Amino acid sequence: MGRRKDLLALGGQALTEWVRGSLLASGFPVSVLRYDLVPGLGPLGGIWTACAAYSEPWLVFVGCDMPFVNRDLVAPLVRLARESGRAAVSAVGDRWGFPLAFCRSDVAMVWQQLRLGRRSLGGLMREVGAEVAEIPERLEWRTFNVNTPEDWERARVLGQEKGLLA
Repeated sequence: MGRRKDLLALGGQALTEWVRGSLLASGFPVSVLRYDLVPGLGPLGGIWTACAAYSEPWLVFVGCDMPFVNRDLVAPLVRLARESGRAAVSAVGDRWGFPLAFCRSDVAMVWQQLRLGRRSLGGLMREVGAEVAEIPERLEWRTFNVNTPEDWERARVLGQEKGLLA
């Protein structure tokens, strides 16, 4: 994007606030990490940072660029992780990604992957034996994330189509 995605406005509200507000309204406690301890490590850097910052045994990760994420995506992941005792990752087809539930006890594997120069979220999830939660087709649109100016425009259109934006 060439700029901080978390501050991009959608319907007059920053993307981060969309995510935060949706999850708070769902009853989940929410913390926003704005900077990684070590920048440039991608999603694994964010997981590493959160595991260092918080002591809770389970953490749920959602991208700041996913304005339509909601409880319907997060609650099944949390339930699956609790039932299995393992991380749980969202899947749309063969793409794994956010949201995901992660057990802090697996933080050593994050560090190992980073030390080996591996930054793949899917690779980490395979290493920790994560459960895979297939996102139902009716909810796939909620996993939409903003990575390009074209995505940002598509988010506006999608938000209007789904009645979330005027």
